Parts: sequence; C-alpha cells; structure tokens
Amino acid sequence: MSASATTRFGMLHGTALGEGSVSVHQYLGVPFAEPPRRFADPIDWSAPFEGGVRLAMRPGSVCVQPTVTAGDGFQGSEDCLFLNVWAPAPSTVPLPVLFFVHGGDFLSGSGGEYNSSRLAARHRVVVVTTNYRLGALGWARLSEGRANWGLKDQRSALRWVRSNIAAFGGDPRRLCIFGESAGASSVALHLLSPASRGLFGAALMESGSPIATPAGAAEELAADFFRHSGCGEAQRRGGQAVLSCLRAAPIARLWRAASAATAPPPGGGFLDQRTFASVVDGVEVPARPFELVASGALARVALLGGTNTDEGSGFVLPAVKRPLSAAAYTDYISKLTLRLEVPRANLSDVLAVYPPRPAADNANSRGNRAYLYRFDQRARDDTSEPVDWGVTHGSEVPFVFERGSWIDSGNTSFTPAERLLSVAIGGMWAAFASRAQPLPPAAWPAYRNGSEAQLVLSIREDATAPPPFRVEVPPRARECDFWERLQALVRDKEQRVAAS
Repeated sequence: MSASATTRFGMLHGTALGEGSVSVHQYLGVPFAEPPRRFADPIDWSAPFEGGVRLAMRPGSVCVQPTVTAGDGFQGSEDCLFLNVWAPAPSTVPLPVLFFVHGGDFLSGSGGEYNSSRLAARHRVVVVTTNYRLGALGWARLSEGRANWGLKDQRSALRWVRSNIAAFGGDPRRLCIFGESAGASSVALHLLSPASRGLFGAALMESGSPIATPAGAAEELAADFFRHSGCGEAQRRGGQAVLSCLRAAPIARLWRAASAATAPPPGGGFLDQRTFASVVDGVEVPARPFELVASGALARVALLGGTNTDEGSGFVLPAVKRPLSAAAYTDYISKLTLRLEVPRANLSDVLAVYPPRPAADNANSRGNRAYLYRFDQRARDDTSEPVDWGVTHGSEVPFVFERGSWIDSGNTSFTPAERLLSVAIGGMWAAFASRAQPLPPAAWPAYRNGSEAQLVLSIREDATAPPPFRVEVPPRARECDFWERLQALVRDKEQRVAAS
C-alpha cells in the first residue's frame, strides 16, 4: 500500500507498512540538501519536486565508505544527503519526534540501516534517520573553519525536519536528537554549537561524548591526505589551490589517498591507525569539547546519556584474529589512557561511567534535567563472535529499534524477556522525546551533582513481567573525579605555557 505526505516542496509517495495493528508510513531517500559540492557546506533543499511529486520508496545512496566485503574498495556516492521517516498513521494529534544520528567511527554507516517502523508503531513517535558525509569527505580539516562537513550535514537535516515534520504528524517542538557511538559524539557537539540552538529540545547519547581531534593532529592527517591525493604541491602554493586540486581529483584517487593517510606508519600496527573525525576547527568546534563543557557552552535542553557495561571490550582489539601478547595489549591500553600508569584500572569501568558525566554535571548546574543509564544486557546476535565481548559497544542498538539484530533481516531473535526490555527502552526514549522525562521520578531519578544515580537496563531470563530496572550509584565515581582533575591540570599547564 502507498502513503503520502505533503511537504513544503511537494508530495512524497511512500509505503504503508503494517506493524501489528498499527499502520506506519515509511518514506525513504528523502533529500534534505542539494547534492553536496566536495568540501563545501551543504545547501538546504529548496527546489519544488519535479511535477510536484517525488517517490520515497527506496533508500537514497549511502555516503562514500568502505565496502562491507573484504578488500580496500569503497561504495556509495557523494550525492548522499538523504533522510528517512517512519510515522504512525493515522495521527490526530502531533507526535514527538526522535531524530537518529548513526554511528560508525565517522567512516561508515547510513540512516537506511536502522529500520524504525517498530519503534514508531509501538510508541506512537515519528522517527527520522539521516545520512551525513563520512571519512575524509566529511571530516578532513582543510583550514580554519573548513572542516566538520558531516556535522553541518546533520544540522541541515535537522533544519529540514523542523520545517517539514508536521506533514508527517510530528511535533517540531518535541524533537529529541539521539545517536549512538560517533552519532552520540555528534549529538554532544550539537549541544555545544550555537549554530544548532533551537533545532531540538532534548538530546540522548548512547555510548558517546563530545570528542574532537586537536587542530594540530587534524592538520597533520590532512597534509598526508593532500600528499597522497597528489595535491601536496597545491597545498604548498596556498590559497584555493589545494581545494581546486581536491575537487578535480577522481573520487577513487581520494579514497586511496584517505586510506593511505590513515594507515599505520611503517613498523606500526592497527593500534597506530588514524581516522578522520570531528575536529577543532575554530568555528564549528572552536575549542576542545571538554573546555567548552567546562565553560558552560552546553545548550539548555534535557539530557539523557549512558554506556554499556563492557563498553571497552569492543575497543580491545576486536579485529585481531590471533593471540595478542601482553606487551601489545598493555601498549594499546596505555595509548587509550594517555600512557598513564594505572595498572589496576579497568578500561570498561572508566568508559562505562565517565563519558556522560561532565555533560550531566554541567546540565544539572544550569537547572537542566539529566538522566544516566547503564545498559547491561548482551545482544543475542553477538553469539557468532569467537570471543565473548560481553555487553560491549553497540549492544543496546537492536533493543532500541526492536529489530533483534544489528543487520535487520525482517526477523527477530528476541526471547519474550528480551522483547519486554526492548519495548521498555523504546518507551523510555519516546517518553523522553515527548516530555523530557523517560520515567516517573520515583522510578528513574534525575542526575544530581553529589548523587549520581543511574538506571541499570537489564533482564532476568525468567522474567515474565516488565524488566526489573534498578537504580545504582556508579562504583567508579572516584575514577571520574580523577579524569576531571587531570583535565583541569592539563588546561592549567597549557595556560601557563601560553602565558610564558
């Protein structure tokens, strides 16, 4: 069956899906910006649809990214700025909106991977997922203020949603931006960016915090990218020469150049591999995120954030197919911890508690509600892995979207107890979008400085009633205090050096 919605640009024809007793209207491959010019800000979509109508029944092209099969090839297109909408129908009242930013290390992924029909149907919420430019095309730092194209793409999609979501039954005044991993880090950067003010009323971060590559490191990576792309001489000439060179280069050459620039140096291993990601560019991200948070730059919106119990295990050499020496393991952990000697520290403990806390502290001090959670239920599709990573990075994603698997095949492998947990999480996310409060205060108390309660999301295998959530105080609060004191010492030392 078909579905239709009349936007500012004309009518979209989508697909009507049945999710139980609820009909969901699905619109795929909706353009929110013009085909982007390489290394330029996105231009919001403004043209009427040809003939006043556009088909929205197939996903748009994914952005340029690695192929899913073995090898060093790429897939996708530079013409990739599309979003997808799932809306319950019919709707007699405006519904809250969940706007999802996908993860993937700023290198891979797409909004079309996250079928949101069940989330929309069960919880009466409009769900939007979006693409954004990836890798060097989305995150290379060309110069001061010329970077973070992927972040700007996300903002362009948010503007489209604010202007058009009412056509799908959504309420633009109740829009919650949420993301996972790199998507959550992007959400955090939108919280710190004045250019994103007023585009959303709540923010939800799954396993991510505000991060940005320092300007110096980003410039070094960009210089290697220019050199491998054949634009090194153009960079030395200055002005617009390097931009002209990059825009004239075939996309295959740029892909090879980006792969070469991010590869480990001779004699190094994958531990030394670099990545194109959000950067301190002086404009979009004017300073390091932890400095911006400390200065009170965070938007005045409700926050919800959390991590998974074994968050760090997914970063401890998941690509290794052979036994790893203790020395190599120690080297990797030391790089993740700034080479500090913390022999008894558990990386998962630090990662599972620390990321959301500075933002929650800042939000709380400014009168904003903030909520923290810890996800403690292993995803069932992890059983194919040769190593038990536990409740690792991304384990919560199938539960949020009630799909039963990262790669949606249309089937689910949830047990009845797991489905109860999935339904409960989706309901809390939708409630947070609707009223900036995921559960009644007695069930999930808001975060308070000095009383750092968080909700634990897990189940018993024999559960037949709604999952028994419990509130806990993170056992590693002292370690969080240490990291915050360390950051303060780093800032103080840098200020002293700059003043000398």
